[in-house]
Amino acid sequence: MLKAFLSLLFSLLLTNAHAQVPSVSPPPNDASMEKGLWKAPSGAIWMRCSLGQAWDGNTCTGTPTNVAWWRAVAAAAEVRFDGKKDWRLPTIWELWSLAHCSNGFDTSSSPPDLMPTPTGPVRVAAPCNGSRFNQANFARPTLDQASFPASYTGNYWSSTPNGVKRWMVDFGRAYPDGTYGNAWEGASATAAVRLVRTDDPAPSEWMSALELAGKSASAVRVREQAAAQAEAERRAQAERDRVAAARDEAEYDRRTSLFRKQVKEGDDTTLGIVVEVKGQLIKVQTIDSQCTQRDYKGNCLNWMTTPVEKWMKRSEIRPPR
Repeated sequence: MLKAFLSLLFSLLLTNAHAQVPSVSPPPNDASMEKGLWKAPSGAIWMRCSLGQAWDGNTCTGTPTNVAWWRAVAAAAEVRFDGKKDWRLPTIWELWSLAHCSNGFDTSSSPPDLMPTPTGPVRVAAPCNGSRFNQANFARPTLDQASFPASYTGNYWSSTPNGVKRWMVDFGRAYPDGTYGNAWEGASATAAVRLVRTDDPAPSEWMSALELAGKSASAVRVREQAAAQAEAERRAQAERDRVAAARDEAEYDRRTSLFRKQVKEGDDTTLGIVVEVKGQLIKVQTIDSQCTQRDYKGNCLNWMTTPVEKWMKRSEIRPPR
């Protein structure tokens, strides 16, 4: 048993000792930089700005938009930039390649899940040194800030699935996570988006992402259409109720005007029974209520009612509705 335990411990230590970190290359001095693009050593073309930002010729302006995964996919499919329309979410391996720790990666630590790569799953070293002990003595966000100005210090989506979850990278500490958020349309998890394109055909996971996002978008459209229809019906009913109420009020005003002209003894009003009519004055018998007992909170426990007669102007009386 001890031998097996030591063997397992040694294998884990060996695995972490060989955990991979992104290769750091100086940002290429390329004319595309001035167009808001960054060309990676791999040949991939990255947008220097996050989704929600704009390139002004010098830097990224605006605030990165945090969205649900399927909305990120749907938005990427609609992007047109630099005359290209094949922009997409990066794979987790592509996204991870941007990570950079100014004080180095914590090679003694690794995320629980192996990271998918084009050549098979690997264990990566993460996060930045000091992150696990709340010693953020490194530059943030954790990527080359000259290449990606005004970047978001937080989570960015990838297209790579991990069951129903999706991989992302937290650029607040250079930590890849395969357990962050669901891909379906009801998921509440959000993250920022940085788009990439390559001259090679898009990876198969991107095509799967488009299909899943399309289903999510369709489901959302159905719900939105149903909600819009319900709201339209609610507004229509409210308008019908308003018209009916206005019609009833106009009819009541007409009856009130006629009642005031023809009021006589014995007629019922909103305040009581008419007992005498004298020109423009009307005597009405009504009920006067007084509280005779209250509890310690001031609530009335007993009411005493007394019939009283009051003189009112003819213009003050109204018939029951």
